[in-house]
Amino acid sequence: MNLSIAEKVGSIFQYLTSSFLAIELFLLCFLFFLFLIINLKYQNKIVHIFLTILFLVFVVLLIVYNSSYVFYCIDFLLKSIMDYIYFPSTAIYFLIFCCVTIAIIYTMYSKKIGKVKKTFNYSLFSLLYFFFFSFVAISYYEQLPLADPVLLYQNNMVLSIVQVSNFIFAFWLLITIFYHLYLFFRKKFD
Repeated sequence: MNLSIAEKVGSIFQYLTSSFLAIELFLLCFLFFLFLIINLKYQNKIVHIFLTILFLVFVVLLIVYNSSYVFYCIDFLLKSIMDYIYFPSTAIYFLIFCCVTIAIIYTMYSKKIGKVKKTFNYSLFSLLYFFFFSFVAISYYEQLPLADPVLLYQNNMVLSIVQVSNFIFAFWLLITIFYHLYLFFRKKFD
């Protein structure tokens, strides 16, 4: 389909007015939206629980009635993760570097992060910066174009740097998730 943006938006509006099912689905989603917006003011826990159960029921029904699609999605996700582990993308590696930069700036200015976690973040981020700069330096020195992953990954040092960096980033992400869970439960139960 070679539609312009206006034609795509027009086709969506045509779909919205073409059947009762589309109108009902739109109204249902709009009702969810209104519940959430109104609940911002009142912060009613019953509404949160009701909507959470409703969303979970929707996901379970989707899994039950479309199990082949769900298995396809899980299989695709796992294959993509495995492909990225064995053949990392330089574009995603650059995005990870950007995320690390945002995270280090957030760590520097955050008053919510403790000194131990800040020290941990600084050490891993410095290591990730070292690996990224090494990746760029080796690519430049060996005259490997950064946009050509085939040529980049023929160099074992570049491939090793990217894979170790990804492992360190995943380790940092996992530790950060557990750290926030720890803080959440400590706050909730203390």
